[in-house]
Amino acid sequence: MSDLRICHIEDDIIFALAVNKMFALVSGQIEISHFFNGKEAVDYLNTIDVHRLWPHILLLDISMPVMDGWEFLDYWSSLSPELTIRTQLYIVTSSNESDDVSRAKDFPFVKDYLVKPLFKKDLTALIADYFVMK
Repeated sequence: MSDLRICHIEDDIIFALAVNKMFALVSGQIEISHFFNGKEAVDYLNTIDVHRLWPHILLLDISMPVMDGWEFLDYWSSLSPELTIRTQLYIVTSSNESDDVSRAKDFPFVKDYLVKPLFKKDLTALIADYFVMK
């Protein structure tokens, strides 16, 4: 089992592969679960052993098919605080629209709103922040 579990919800496979590669460069002790939309992630989260497999960090795109990021945030809001407090949730999107940034702030559990592209230093900072906050 890895030291850090990351859930990445992103429909752009190229960006997802790039993020996976950067995380691998940062640390080999990271397990990444990738989902192409919010529904796939919800289905996964509803079936896992929350004590052993719950993600430490969640990266969430906004614009996706089937279930977008906003719908996923509504789902996340319905979860027990004992679960959501375990996870640092970041929105990672190409939208830098002020309406989206403002809307994200309506969700108190959103740690930060990051605009693509991300770089290795950004992911290193996310990991460092997780361990500082732990």
